[in-house]
Parts: sequence; C-alpha cells; structure tokens
Amino acid sequence: MKRSSLRRLLAVRRLPALLVGITIAAAASAASAGDASGSKPAPLAGQAVYEALCYGCHRDGLGGAPKFGDAKAWQPRIAQGYDVLVGHAVKGFAGKSGTMPPRGGGSYSDEEVARAVAYMANHAGASFPQSSTLANRSQHGAHDRSIAAGSPGP
Repeated sequence: MKRSSLRRLLAVRRLPALLVGITIAAAASAASAGDASGSKPAPLAGQAVYEALCYGCHRDGLGGAPKFGDAKAWQPRIAQGYDVLVGHAVKGFAGKSGTMPPRGGGSYSDEEVARAVAYMANHAGASFPQSSTLANRSQHGAHDRSIAAGSPGP
C-alpha cells in the first residue's frame, strides 16, 4: 500500500472519533453555559422535580414521608410554614414521624426544591408560592400557618 493511501485511510478512520469528541464537547459546553446570554437554565417546575425525585417516597409514604395529596398528613407540616418545610427539604430533617434526606437525595437547586415543596403542599391544601423567586415566601408561610390553625389569616 502506498504511503499516501495509508495516510488517507488512517485519517478517515479517525474522523468518526473526532466528530464524536467535538459533538460531546459542544453539548457539554452548551449545557453548562445556559443560553447565549450566559445565564443559567431556568429552574425546573415543582411538578417536574416531584415526578423526577420526590415521587419515590411521597407516593407511598416511605420513611414517614407524607403521601402526595394526603391533607391530614400534610396539615401539621403546612402549619409550620413554608420556610420551615423548605428548610427541612433543603437541609434534611429527622423527626419522630420520619426522615427527609437533604434535597431528597438529589442535586436540585434551592429554588427547585422549594417549588417541589410548594407543589406537594398545595395539593394537600396549602397555598404556597410557585414563583421563580423565594423572596416573598415569609408572607405566604405566615398566611398558611393561620389557615392551617383554622383562622382566616391576614
């Protein structure tokens, strides 16, 4: 085989590996960069986080987790307020009725965890915020504590 033919053959065989490497690098770069402006991707909605992670325990009440939609099980937790529930979900919690691992054992952001908490609690009677910011959650927590206690709230 001539030298030039051998070089072409070797170059052609390396081409697929090179293309795969470039494609993987481009995908990783795009995923870490967010959009073209350099911002991070938008946080996932509460339902998406619940379905991807929380469902595993909250569907059947594993480890003492309150079941999704079970107002009786959620009421004492809702009465503690949004900030407390989000804190337990983000940092983890071990109580007399069960254990919550930090972030449910996942790697979701504080915002995504907070949205999942609101999604689950709201399906059990709370009215926690589902917004993209956590700035106003204290107001909602006080309002929901008063609702859970049986008073009309502010």
